Amino acid sequence: YNTIRDNFKRFRTVFQNNGLRKDASDAFYSEKYFELKYNWSRLELLKTFKILFKKHISYTAAHFKYHFGVAVDTFVDFSSYLIWGFGERPSRVLLCSGTIITLFTFIYFFSGIETLSGDFTNSVYLSVIMFSTLGFGDFAPVQHGTFKLILALEALMGAFFWGMFISGYANKSRY
Repeated sequence: YNTIRDNFKRFRTVFQNNGLRKDASDAFYSEKYFELKYNWSRLELLKTFKILFKKHISYTAAHFKYHFGVAVDTFVDFSSYLIWGFGERPSRVLLCSGTIITLFTFIYFFSGIETLSGDFTNSVYLSVIMFSTLGFGDFAPVQHGTFKLILALEALMGAFFWGMFISGYANKSRY
């Protein structure tokens, strides 16, 4: 996978130098996709190695740092792939945003909060205004600390996802 990734990196450079923006974008996406596959294969190899030689390995700080680094790289690449396609598919952010809004709608609907419990319209409304961080102020259903944290979490996720959406489209101009 690493060799394929390097080839797509070369293709991306050639396309960029020749002004082929769409091709450069596709090559970058493929480059990052094969980097994800490479990191995933290294993670699987580490698991297999650990199982086979568990009794014979003495872990040092360097081993731990390497294993932790591979795991973090894989998680970050996989998250980037799912959420916005490595910045090359920003429309995926809208799908993720809709999923988050729906999830929080159901949390509010089944929460037991008197103004929201069983009222789907108010649950959707609260979820949308919290995710979009508009906070009109006309709807304050929560007085409990736990639900305030849930509302704050949705607002932070909304700010994060809108930022990713905007940067994804701004990122398209680099090619």
